[in-house]
Amino acid sequence: MRTGGSPGAGERSTLATVMVDAAVPGRGRPLSRARTATLVSLASGMAATLLLPAAGLAREPEAWRLASGALGLAAFA
Repeated sequence: MRTGGSPGAGERSTLATVMVDAAVPGRGRPLSRARTATLVSLASGMAATLLLPAAGLAREPEAWRLASGALGLAAFA
């Protein structure tokens, strides 16, 4: 039984379903570009976080610092 135009139990409307319904028809090039930009940003950040310290370790002359740095990189990754 519906009262006052509110949705029934089988057709509940939440903010998430409204947002998804609004986003689905507009799914296309702008959303694809945004997802690609996000993934590129995440990948470049992760690469910089791991590769730049590794490049610094390659120049390290002392073995114990090299070993502790490699251990730190492995723990972080």
